[in-house]
Amino acid sequence: MRTYQIILLGILLGVFFGFFDALVDTAFFSDKTFIQNVLRPDAGEIWSRSFVIFLFIIFGVVVSRIITHLKRTKELLKVNEEKYRKLITKIDTGFALHEIVLDDSGKPVDYIFLEINKGFEKQTGLSEEDLIGKKVTVALPKTEQFWIDTYGKVALTGEATSFEHYTEQIQKWYAVHAYRPMKNQFAVIFNDITDRKEAETEIHKSEEKYREFIENTDDLVTQVDNTGKFLMVNHKAKEIFGLEPGECIGKSAFSFVHPDDTDETQRWFNEQIEKNATSGNIANRQVDIFGNIHHMLWATNIHYDENGNAIHLNSIASDITQLKNNEEALHKSLDEKDFLINEVNHRVKNNLAILQNLVSMQSSYVNDTAVKGYLNDIENRIRSMSLIHKRLYTTTDVTQVEMKDYVTSLATGIFTSLVKGESEVKLELDIDETMLHVNYATPCGLIINELLTNAIKHAFPVNAKGTVSIVFHKEQDGHYRLTIRDSGIGLPDGFDLAKPRGLGMKVVRSLFWQLKGILEYKSDKGAVFSFRFKTEEPIRVP
Repeated sequence: MRTYQIILLGILLGVFFGFFDALVDTAFFSDKTFIQNVLRPDAGEIWSRSFVIFLFIIFGVVVSRIITHLKRTKELLKVNEEKYRKLITKIDTGFALHEIVLDDSGKPVDYIFLEINKGFEKQTGLSEEDLIGKKVTVALPKTEQFWIDTYGKVALTGEATSFEHYTEQIQKWYAVHAYRPMKNQFAVIFNDITDRKEAETEIHKSEEKYREFIENTDDLVTQVDNTGKFLMVNHKAKEIFGLEPGECIGKSAFSFVHPDDTDETQRWFNEQIEKNATSGNIANRQVDIFGNIHHMLWATNIHYDENGNAIHLNSIASDITQLKNNEEALHKSLDEKDFLINEVNHRVKNNLAILQNLVSMQSSYVNDTAVKGYLNDIENRIRSMSLIHKRLYTTTDVTQVEMKDYVTSLATGIFTSLVKGESEVKLELDIDETMLHVNYATPCGLIINELLTNAIKHAFPVNAKGTVSIVFHKEQDGHYRLTIRDSGIGLPDGFDLAKPRGLGMKVVRSLFWQLKGILEYKSDKGAVFSFRFKTEEPIRVP
């Protein structure tokens, strides 16, 4: 009803009241007729009738406004309810409206499903047909008492609540908010948080393992902030720093670094952060409160925030003090061993030199040419062995011989001692710059001595021209090849190294067996001896 209609109604009611008043006056109080009381009322009656009409008009206006407001409120509530229903229907969050069921004493014993949304079905796997209008103890008989008690309290007291709980019936975790929309009813909004809870469980297990590792490891485990102050230290702090773990918190990690290592450690720490490194390693010395030094090897992981700022550094440090002590002892032992071996080489070299000199002196007193030749051969053999020890004495590696230098010195010395005057015989050398173990270099030197001596003495007629060449190469497959060739008269007929006649060839055959290689010999515009061997394992010279 519109406002003007309400006003018109008020006027009509006022007129009706005037007629009624005139009728009462005519019947009980006035001598006038009804028409006279209606058409010619007294002044007081005019004012009273006008006031009544005014009151009816005001009343009509007020009632009109109230009715209009109520109508609009109802329409707004209808619109909001429709929006609410659409929202509840479309959201993935579960929603349900229930009515609580009480026993005779007013205690909650059950509840009835009144309404659920699609999100409820998606979150629980239950359908509307299975639940609406049914009690929970019937639809879901394994429902725990917790749910009935909790929802009953909400429905009876009106106190909303939020919680997380696991349901055995559905075997899922839910985050729930429950409230009371009206007396003896409750509504719930919930989400399935099973995945999150399982992830939290795994994280918790991982944290427990990590905590167990930290507490049981024999290594030092620390966490420092981006300034180097301790945030966490495990039990190893007592051994490395001399402090309980709790006493280290807030102290600077650099305060325990050895003074000689502090600058280097601080520089490394700053560089790692400046270049946004995620991990790094460093070795330094730590000094505990009692002055004891610990050699530590650190492995560090650096964590940053979303802006790239370093938050903290997690580190595991191994105490390598014993390893360092063993290393120093080993170095000391090796130094002593090297000294002893050099001293032995020196004495052997000196003794061989004395022996060589004695043979040389004896040779000078011998007039027999054959005996003199034998003594010279012995002297050259001694020289080849003495030269080995001389080389070893002057090098840092007492097991390896540099072959080019050794063979050049040896061959040159033998050639010089045997070739006299204006000889036309020349010496040619082609030696690789390679290292050879002393147990192989020694037989090679003796073989060179025997074959070079034999070539100079027997390969060339008097005043004949010729060449003696020595070649020593390391081949691609790792084998070594020693070849001694001359351009002389060649090997004698019927020569067989398996049945040597002279001492020199017997020595060559014996040394070749020590090398465990392949020997080839032939006459090809002179005598050719070629030895091929591989240094698989060091051989021992008898």
